[in-house]
Amino acid sequence: MRKLIEKASDALYQQEEKKEERIAQLLDRHVDAMADRLTLKKYIYVLSGINFVLWACVMIFPYDIYKAFETVGNIDDRIVLTVVAIIFGIGMWLTYALFRLRFPELEDRGLGNDFLSSVAHQQGSYRRFHVWLASVAGGVLNLLALFIVELLRVESWRSP
Repeated sequence: MRKLIEKASDALYQQEEKKEERIAQLLDRHVDAMADRLTLKKYIYVLSGINFVLWACVMIFPYDIYKAFETVGNIDDRIVLTVVAIIFGIGMWLTYALFRLRFPELEDRGLGNDFLSSVAHQQGSYRRFHVWLASVAGGVLNLLALFIVELLRVESWRSP
């Protein structure tokens, strides 16, 4: 019985590990695709367009969005969390793409054989860390700003 449980646990662990590897490969593919300036600009245009549509919906239909979130939240919270995660992700990837436009060599992964190449690599790692941190902050700020504007618009809708 114990071996059966260990075998099932190992199988579950391997499935989770494969899933995480696929997500990492997908993330790497998109980050590597941003090395091309044309693709990077397409990312920026698409993400900006989606973000603009989200903001327009909040500004034009605040009460409808509030009711939809309330109705769906009463049924299943995971759907609401998924939508919130998508909105956060759009803001984060848009911020990252804008930084990537400013720093095109950001994801240079080669260490090189030059003298002090490890120091240059470490400085690049610091820059990458700060850019990713700023990207996460951009996603959070976009999400919070949308949420605050939504609440303010709903309150102005309700008050005469």
